[in-house]
Amino acid sequence: MNKAKRAVIKIAGIEIDGFENNGKYFLSQSQVAEILGIHKYSTTRFIDELRKNQGYTGHILEVESNGKGKRGSSRVIAIPPNLASLFWGYQARKGNDKALALVCACAEEALERRLDRVFQQVKTEDEYENKTANALEEYCKNHTWEDIRGYCQDVHGAFMLASFTMY
Repeated sequence: MNKAKRAVIKIAGIEIDGFENNGKYFLSQSQVAEILGIHKYSTTRFIDELRKNQGYTGHILEVESNGKGKRGSSRVIAIPPNLASLFWGYQARKGNDKALALVCACAEEALERRLDRVFQQVKTEDEYENKTANALEEYCKNHTWEDIRGYCQDVHGAFMLASFTMY
């Protein structure tokens, strides 16, 4: 079995362990919950539901030693990025304001990167990271779940009205 490589990444100013194994990326299952300030068993329960309902098998990765005696064990329970973002979206839907802020900040960064690429704007990783961290802070400070939900309902209502008046 190939050992996974570990690297620390920043998501909106928050450090989390990322892993690469055989060309696939993973995040620490427990850190995916801890980044939201909730207990790691929240992701365990979420993943257990995926196992029952969708046959998800999970990943336990053997991790290369970094030679520095740094944090982390030689084995880690990991989930792919798509399940991490699905978990954060699920938590946002349940009313977790930090999850909503994280999802919005990450989506904003993804859109900005695409626009920068198409308009040939060059930015450093630090520039993206600082902007995303600031966006997360602003979302957390200025928006509650009810604020965002109300806004989405207003926009949806306006969209539906526009759709009906066009025909």
